[in-house]
Amino acid sequence: MHRRSNSRRSDKARLIIQIGPDPAAQGGIAAVLGTYASYQAGFEELGYRHIFISSCGVSGGGRVGRFIGAWFRFVWLTLFDDVHLVHIHSSIKGSLLRKSVFALTCQLLCRKYVIHVHSGAFLSYYESLLRPARTIVRLIVRGAICVICLSENSRKQFISSKLTTAEKCRIVYNGITDPLGECSDQRAESLQVVITFLGKLSESKGLLTLLQALAALPQSDMRYTLCVGGAGDVSAFDDWVKVHGLTDRVVFKGWVAGDVKARLLADTQIFVLPSHSEGFPVAVVEAMAFGTAIVSTQIPGVIDAIRSGQDGLLVIPGDRDGLRDALWQLLNDSALRERLGASARQRFLDRFTMQQTALHLASVYDGVTL
Repeated sequence: MHRRSNSRRSDKARLIIQIGPDPAAQGGIAAVLGTYASYQAGFEELGYRHIFISSCGVSGGGRVGRFIGAWFRFVWLTLFDDVHLVHIHSSIKGSLLRKSVFALTCQLLCRKYVIHVHSGAFLSYYESLLRPARTIVRLIVRGAICVICLSENSRKQFISSKLTTAEKCRIVYNGITDPLGECSDQRAESLQVVITFLGKLSESKGLLTLLQALAALPQSDMRYTLCVGGAGDVSAFDDWVKVHGLTDRVVFKGWVAGDVKARLLADTQIFVLPSHSEGFPVAVVEAMAFGTAIVSTQIPGVIDAIRSGQDGLLVIPGDRDGLRDALWQLLNDSALRERLGASARQRFLDRFTMQQTALHLASVYDGVTL
């Protein structure tokens, strides 16, 4: 991509309205928007400023009221402010329903908008809908000036489904700010290998498969701790851990964020995310940024980030034995962990920094004229 000069624009930054969850909330889309918010100065150097409108609030009751309030604020801004573009971030189910209201409002107000699809299951979910619902989804997706996908596979599926055209469909990978900056990784050597899982505590993220793989390892001489970070039904997984004798090896840390997450990743030797479906997992990019050896699955999104055998080890989703073997290999080969981690770190710097994401988004925004 053409790299711009920061002095290219001296005029007033153009306004982009970002529609999605609160950047401070939990979840993948919130993490993406939180990174956008923290990189606001970088976007302004590219000529754009963001206003974030939360479509659902952080948590608790009153969600309907907050949604209505967000919609009224959105309408006010689009009518009385000089809005360049509306950037709508959507997953599936309730997220898609809420974002459909904003997209249809954009059409009624003749405002151009981008649909940014964050779920790897979007098209399968769309195909499962009743015909009237599919009609609405087609209307809002085809009405977008651009559809942003998170993987090459997702882009091909959107085009082949005829929900959009090749000219209107772009890939923008989720980037993050480099947590190490100019410093190199200072991960300390330890006899105890730290394995980390970050994500929703569910089998869609492969957590049970991971626990089964660990239970299948020879336990007598294996010195490791699995740190599980994320929200979900901890009690169910904790019960499984107790029954299978992994209590002294598995630690449930709850939702981790900010400095706590950074410290955990800095201490991690193996990051594992055995998901069955992903858009483009921010957690994997975060682990890459810390130069961590990664074990994940051969699914769209992940394969855009990780080259198996070069930046990490990828197994078939749900393959307990394959996951066990990959973990065993890394637990017993510190040189392999270091080689994969160094390659992952370099790939992050080459492709997945927030600076690169911002440039790609600015290219999308540049193509819009009101």
